[in-house]
Amino acid sequence: MSFASKRKPRESMLWIVGIFLIVVMVLAAVVVREGSGVWIVTALAVGAILLITALAHDLLRRARKALLPVGGGGDLAQLIRSLVVESHTDFLTGLHNRRSYDQFISEITRASSQLGGRVALVLIDIDRFKSINDRYGHPVGDAVLKALSRRWHDAVRGSDLLVRMGGDEFCLVLTGVGLDEALVVAEKIRNISTASLIVGGLSAERTALELTVSVGVLAWSTTQGPGAAKALDQADQALYAAKAGGGNQVVGKNAV
Repeated sequence: MSFASKRKPRESMLWIVGIFLIVVMVLAAVVVREGSGVWIVTALAVGAILLITALAHDLLRRARKALLPVGGGGDLAQLIRSLVVESHTDFLTGLHNRRSYDQFISEITRASSQLGGRVALVLIDIDRFKSINDRYGHPVGDAVLKALSRRWHDAVRGSDLLVRMGGDEFCLVLTGVGLDEALVVAEKIRNISTASLIVGGLSAERTALELTVSVGVLAWSTTQGPGAAKALDQADQALYAAKAGGGNQVVGKNAV
């Protein structure tokens, strides 16, 4: 395929005419010595305008092509929606990420009157996770995170938000529940986490891992309790107490 044929007909014509004018007018100026300076200037000006116009069309075409999905039909809105979803999704587990958590907390705080202001933050941390990475390697550690994420995701309500906060720490946001209900959910999370997990890559026999998690629960009133940042800090304190107590347990408290 020739250089010109890759462009649309109008763009190709502008390129051809521009180059043709420059060549012809320069040759004419050489033959006709009288007023050759005016001929050259005119030829170059007209040719340059046409060439710049063709170049601008070409650059715009390339920019539009770069913005469109590969093989797509020009649905730029769909591409933007996909990018927004990716920006709110954890790349490893497919769960929500910290940005999604912040936005969700902001939304439920504004809608607190409809929810009765009752929210529970359930922080989950895998006990001695670093030892898994150190012993088996990070690919196995990543497989553990993904497998546990799927278990937790399948065990909670569709209206709940499960977030990977970072590393091996996760947060489950429960709406419309108090401390007692949240503790029941937290114990469910702890129990399903302790079931043997078989992960490929540990050995030829796909050795099973025995895992435990620590869980901190905070029952929070968005209408009367502390702000979002302080609530998360108090939930983290509950998680720290669970880990300090030896792990594999749930510690819950009401926000103050």
